[in-house]
Amino acid sequence: MGLQECRQVAADGRILRPLEHLALDPQPGGGCGRARATKPAAGIPGDLHLSQRGVALVITLVIVTILVTLLVELTYSTQVNLRIASTYRDGMKAYYIAKSGVELAMAVLQRDYEEDRRDVSEGKEAVQQDNLGELWANLGEAVAAAEVMEPDLFGGGRLLLKVVDEDRKINANLADQDPTSSILDRLFAQGGIGTDFKSAIADWIDEDEEVTDPGGGETRYYEGLEPSYPCKNGEMDTISELRMIRGGVEALDKTFDAFQGETEAGGSRKWTVEELLSAVPGRGAKININTAPGPVIMALHEDIDSLQVEETLQDRARDPFPRVEAFRDYFSNNFGISNLPPNLAVESHYFTIESIGIVGEVEKKLRVTVYRDPNKGTLETLIWRVE
Repeated sequence: MGLQECRQVAADGRILRPLEHLALDPQPGGGCGRARATKPAAGIPGDLHLSQRGVALVITLVIVTILVTLLVELTYSTQVNLRIASTYRDGMKAYYIAKSGVELAMAVLQRDYEEDRRDVSEGKEAVQQDNLGELWANLGEAVAAAEVMEPDLFGGGRLLLKVVDEDRKINANLADQDPTSSILDRLFAQGGIGTDFKSAIADWIDEDEEVTDPGGGETRYYEGLEPSYPCKNGEMDTISELRMIRGGVEALDKTFDAFQGETEAGGSRKWTVEELLSAVPGRGAKININTAPGPVIMALHEDIDSLQVEETLQDRARDPFPRVEAFRDYFSNNFGISNLPPNLAVESHYFTIESIGIVGEVEKKLRVTVYRDPNKGTLETLIWRVE
């Protein structure tokens, strides 16, 4: 039996599918011998089974890689979303802590008015007056002490609170009117600020387009800047507008020495221009001499020197001036200065509340300016700003 016949018999008898890689040795006298392995024919894979296993391994690795990538991305996305959610939660909590600080400050201001009215009616005070020894002026310290005694007072958050009366400052919206104009001249001389800046303020708030002095500036000047903007030609809404005025950036870099005993200025810290000037719309020229910083008192008259200011501040801390007349008598009797400006007062009507809520790493700051009616004691919100 030949080789071809052996293959046929083998195909018919024992194997359903021919195996090209096996051959049967023919035996003498016919018949088929045992199978022997032969080399695969050219162009035919050597081991289909091993090849299939290799492809499956590659596919498995690709699938695992995709799944790992998706898992990492999902984990990162989840962490980001959790972070955003927690930051939003802390931000909302911090905002409401700050808002509660504003409500507290407003309640204290109203209570202060009622107490002053009662003291006047009972003859304890000649007139209503506000000074730095009252609760509203030290509210931040009171809140800090309460937090020490009750650490969870704000549900894991903190409150930083400060109330400043705007009447302690010089009204920059009246820079072109006396006596404020003369007081500003003396204040700027203390801080090394040129008179050109006062002229620029005057041009910013007046309604015309005429330049007050060469150092001033109207719309033509501001339109030549990059970026350009028009001159306000009206009252400033906030004291931060000073930075928009010609020479404002340089002027606001200047500082004023704090006098001994001025704890609200941080002891040895210096006063900034923005802490000495006010720009609340509608406010008059009055300056509260019971709360005015040392540099403002020194600017009231050209003959007042630093030693007189320090002595005045020390005496004022022990016994605030009950009336404006008492302040005038004090300077007349002690320093021989009798012609102080007419725009003096011992009470305040405009207050700015700075309230900061802190939760974790999130802070929310509210700056609210209110007007306290001198006849009713009611509070009107003039500015509410989230910073």
